[in-house]
Amino acid sequence: MSFDFRPYSDGSKDVAAALNAAMARGETVLNVPPGDYRLDVPLVLPSCTNIAADPAARFFAGDANRASAVVVNSDTEKGNKNITISGGIWDGCAATHKRTSYKDPDYAGRFFHFINVRDLCCTDMHIRDGACYQVSLGRVTDFRFERIVFDGKVHPMCQDGVHIGGGCERGVVRNIRAIDGATGDDLIALNADDVNHYSHNAGQQDLPIRKILVEDVQAANCWTAVRVLSIKSEISDVVLRGFKVGYRRHGINADAARYCADPIFKDAEHPNGVGALRNVLFEDFELWYAGDRPKRSETVTWETNGKGVVFRNFHVARGREKPTDKPVPPAFRIRKVGPTRVVADGVESVLQPGEELLLKANSYRSVNIGDLD
Repeated sequence: MSFDFRPYSDGSKDVAAALNAAMARGETVLNVPPGDYRLDVPLVLPSCTNIAADPAARFFAGDANRASAVVVNSDTEKGNKNITISGGIWDGCAATHKRTSYKDPDYAGRFFHFINVRDLCCTDMHIRDGACYQVSLGRVTDFRFERIVFDGKVHPMCQDGVHIGGGCERGVVRNIRAIDGATGDDLIALNADDVNHYSHNAGQQDLPIRKILVEDVQAANCWTAVRVLSIKSEISDVVLRGFKVGYRRHGINADAARYCADPIFKDAEHPNGVGALRNVLFEDFELWYAGDRPKRSETVTWETNGKGVVFRNFHVARGREKPTDKPVPPAFRIRKVGPTRVVADGVESVLQPGEELLLKANSYRSVNIGDLD
């Protein structure tokens, strides 16, 4: 038996309900021909689903689709396994699916939302105009996202590219491209802790993130290249490598969400700072400011405790930036941490609580950041 996509290929009627029924009957190998396929309800993927979509097959959120996410796995409690998606254009139609705000209690706006999945593989996909997180992962293990293009013309707040939440382990994110100004928020986010009562974080838990590789990431003009967010939960054994990214707000944001509208903690209650990063490597980074704010922030905002945090071959491409008559910000601003040793190209500095270190060169062979024992 093979699902007949032809009656749905012009986008005039919902394909999601019919596909959900077919997958519930056990038809979980789906070869999708070119066409426009409307999703009015969430597409619910059981274990052992394999979707192979033609590059010209476009799934899009219909006007009636106000679900918490457009594509989800079927069993977040007991978990799913062996889900594969390749090919296709996956369109959140953010222009017609606006949230009332980033705190919208009724509409999360996520596109792909996977919770408690083992062996997840998504490759060769265009993901476009999500109203919020384009890919949201929580407690997902042994996963792979490769050859993903994020594009679209609408860039709302909280529109992360690949958002990796608590409990994710043994994942590879590779060969990521963001074009047309995508994404509207963090292109790559590793959030072990978060404001989990927000609708777009529903299903997430504060848990460690471990053994993640992210490499070969390019964007001309995203909001933030990388966020790492740890308050108490550990982020460990992570490699981020081969980034060439222009950003409008942050190159690398490790501010522990201090400046969000709803901070997770109060600084006064943590005089030695927060965060639990262990063995995190940022290697072969080329970042540049691509926005139009007269006043720019530092490329790396570092306000998180860690041990074994290393930047290797790190470069701020000032030649790619628009000229400004304002002072050029530093490459690194390190502060709000506990007793910390920083070694930048062989020059050692020791920070005590309340102190700040600015690293002003545009290139560094090596910057090591670590707790004092």
